Amino acid sequence: MKRILFVFSVLIVFGVVGHFLFANSVEKKIDSHIKELNSSGFIANCDKKIGFLNVVGNGEIEIIYPKKALEYLISKRSDGEFKEYLKESLLSLDEKELELLLDGVLIEYEFTYKNFLNKLNFDMFLVRASNAALSEALKDEELAHLLDFLKNKEVKISFDEDLNFKLKDINYIFKEGSLQLRGVHGDVNGFKVGLFKVSEVANQVHFLVDNIDFKYEESDENINSFLKIDNIKFDEFYTKVKVENLLINSNSIISNGVLDGESKISSDKMFFFQNGESIGFDESEFYISLKKVPYDELKKYSALLNSEGFLESEDFIVKTKEILSKISSSNLSFLAKTNLNNFKKNDEKYFENLNLNADFELAQNLQNLNFIYLKDIFKTVKLNGSLKSSYLTNLLENLPNEIAFLFKDLRFENFDILLDEKGLHLNQELLLDYTFLTL
Repeated sequence: MKRILFVFSVLIVFGVVGHFLFANSVEKKIDSHIKELNSSGFIANCDKKIGFLNVVGNGEIEIIYPKKALEYLISKRSDGEFKEYLKESLLSLDEKELELLLDGVLIEYEFTYKNFLNKLNFDMFLVRASNAALSEALKDEELAHLLDFLKNKEVKISFDEDLNFKLKDINYIFKEGSLQLRGVHGDVNGFKVGLFKVSEVANQVHFLVDNIDFKYEESDENINSFLKIDNIKFDEFYTKVKVENLLINSNSIISNGVLDGESKISSDKMFFFQNGESIGFDESEFYISLKKVPYDELKKYSALLNSEGFLESEDFIVKTKEILSKISSSNLSFLAKTNLNNFKKNDEKYFENLNLNADFELAQNLQNLNFIYLKDIFKTVKLNGSLKSSYLTNLLENLPNEIAFLFKDLRFENFDILLDEKGLHLNQELLLDYTFLTL
């Protein structure tokens, strides 16, 4: 019995000591994070209670130096192309614009951490917009309504210990219509959205996207992304868009500053209507492949383009010639493939199937900046494909007369088109001299 009591006592002491050490460690970690935020463009605080089973806390995080805060948040992202993209797109914004958008934004948070299960529930609430928005709300009733929506903690995002997240469903009613956002959740590599819908009743404008699935992964030199959307619909008086089962799959490799990549886009149906004109097709596929792209050099040039005063400087022409020289000498290749079915224009059917393969080779000496004809950009463009159409008359009617007669006796089951220094060739016959192909 004494042995049992001794063991039990040791366990109690062990538990108390363990709790003290753990509580001390947790408290230091929390205090360290708060200190880090306070030195990185935020004002943050935390009211915490550290117990034997749970750690609970709550607090506020306010943005006071927007650019510094963004730099800090981006620095927490693992290195890679997406991080570089965030740097270029967000940190290149004018500092005054960032102030208007983010200065004074307030987030409230609360969390519970289960010590022995290593489980975290972390909730964040966007409760206040920027100071500029607050000022504008004094004159704008609709904006004031939105700010009240935020105050009621309607915008909430929850995280767990693995950074899986879930956004509380949003149903926002405003004077002209409504906004719905449902079923948003994801992890560090992607997200899903059940429904995004905006309706403006007065102007009869409706925009809907449902069942979005996005994934993005970087590993070593490989970048892979995947996007699937079940439906995209836009409907107003002059414009209508409908896309069903859109898929975009992209893969690329960046090695020694050179990019090789490919993308495939497909859909079951696409329909576009604007100002009384409509086009549509079924089961479409588009494929693009790029190889030997001088990626690092293009990134440097892009950064220069975004720098203040570069376009007006003498360096603009010098650097433009340099990058065009790099492109010309890189042996860059560009391939494209297209497969379209049941193409219609204004309810008239034009063809049952069009299959195209295109191979583009850039001209040499692009750096001369002498762009008069197409051949000054492309050394060759090779297209081959097939066209199945019972409605050839409709196709020919929409071509200029001087071109249409050249096609009338041709068979389109298989065809070859070549653009070179002489001009445009169709099935090995010169169709147009290069002098007609001006830019």
